[in-house]
Amino acid sequence: MGLFQRIFQTVSKPPTGLEAEFRVFQETFRLSPDRLFFDYLREEGIINLIAWLDHANPVPEATAFVRLANDATQRGVSIWDQSGITMTIDGDDSCGAPTQHSQDCLSVLAQILGFTITAYYREEPGSDLMKMEFHA
Repeated sequence: MGLFQRIFQTVSKPPTGLEAEFRVFQETFRLSPDRLFFDYLREEGIINLIAWLDHANPVPEATAFVRLANDATQRGVSIWDQSGITMTIDGDDSCGAPTQHSQDCLSVLAQILGFTITAYYREEPGSDLMKMEFHA
């Protein structure tokens, strides 16, 4: 590589923020001890769930799941040893129930993981928590 190329070469920066969180999830979250979750999704062609779990199109429910999964992985908690997942979805200022698309994705996710996912959310700021369950 010539001097000119070295001086003006663009250096790609590692992802930060939400992009980094989703990347860590894709590279570390396991469906079983010997199988990465994203490898399974790709092999099975579950493209709607892959797209839902993409940082470029973040939805509160997907972001909540990614953060929960990253935290569990970091603490050494194996998803395959769990009997279910419970998460609170903060969403944005508009609050409200998960969209139908997110409900469909959470349902597919529960089926893949083999247990119930319970999601709590607020209909409007300051309102009581509402509960939605997605069964395997």
